[in-house]
Amino acid sequence: MTWPKPINPYDVPSSPAYHRLQEPSYPVIDKDPDFWTAVSNVRKEEWGTTAAVAAGTFVMGYYLGAKGHTGKASAYFTSFLATKSITLYHAYNSANRLMGFKENSREVVKNVPAALVPEHY
Repeated sequence: MTWPKPINPYDVPSSPAYHRLQEPSYPVIDKDPDFWTAVSNVRKEEWGTTAAVAAGTFVMGYYLGAKGHTGKASAYFTSFLATKSITLYHAYNSANRLMGFKENSREVVKNVPAALVPEHY
């Protein structure tokens, strides 16, 4: 019987939550984007997802709250909570694209001046 290899605390974790310890694999636009920069760079299809989730959770909250005669209040609460949650999720993805940890070709075209973009021959 062999013992398992002990965990080295200096190894880079394989969990995606710790990917900031790794080198970015895409061009870096902003090394440390603030919240409003991340929100302003959220893609249009992600805003569409946010709107769809808000509408869906409003209907779901109204349906679930209608049995206890609190349909309107639960609809507003579930819609508010889901909209805030998914907006933070999209801002997190946007910040990762700005820092170069996710595919960011659209952000490079949008945020990098034309003088810095190489010409295509």
